[in-house]
Amino acid sequence: MVYCHGLIGAHEPKAMKHQAAITVSIASLLALTAAGCGLALPTVRTPTRPDGATTSPPDPTTFDTGTVDQARACVLLGAPRTSIHAQLFNLLNDYREANGVGRLRYSRTLEQAADQYAVRLYREDFFDHVAPDGTGPADRAVAAGFCDRYVGENLAYGLNQVSTPEDALDGFIHSPPHNENMLRAQWDYVGIGFLQVTGFQGTEYWWVQLFGTEQSDVTQ
Repeated sequence: MVYCHGLIGAHEPKAMKHQAAITVSIASLLALTAAGCGLALPTVRTPTRPDGATTSPPDPTTFDTGTVDQARACVLLGAPRTSIHAQLFNLLNDYREANGVGRLRYSRTLEQAADQYAVRLYREDFFDHVAPDGTGPADRAVAAGFCDRYVGENLAYGLNQVSTPEDALDGFIHSPPHNENMLRAQWDYVGIGFLQVTGFQGTEYWWVQLFGTEQSDVTQ
């Protein structure tokens, strides 16, 4: 299984995706340094509006996700698309709550971006936060209609493994950069992406967590 995280992607493609003999366990994540997956420290970037205007990210020491009463239309609050999406969403929120971090609300806009990216990872045969055309998580979120570019992303892939929401969450928890992303206090929203494809080598699973924040100082 392979895990990649990032607020923006800076990782090399996973050319080995369809090589059945190659799997990567959580215990061997350190060996992924050369591949660039799972070890680069998350960075916080000043979000940029599609119109080029910039806004400051919320201060994580003072930002309270519980104070957000209404979401902007671009968030598109709603229920997860499938039971699989809902399971990982609920597990994530339970994990955040157990660690003293506010629960997230579900964004169908972020889900759309995450689901589309899971399909793209499969169809274009790569595994990276940066797509072959150079676009990253922020580009995908905005293209799906999300409010701004201040987003975070966790990715996981498994061939005949990482087959359940519990597996995906456990892998994220045991990878410090992914875990840090999941427990960031400034996130307000998340959308889950999931794809399962069965072929001659077995079943492949792609998981995406795409996080977003409510920036009340951004005028829509």
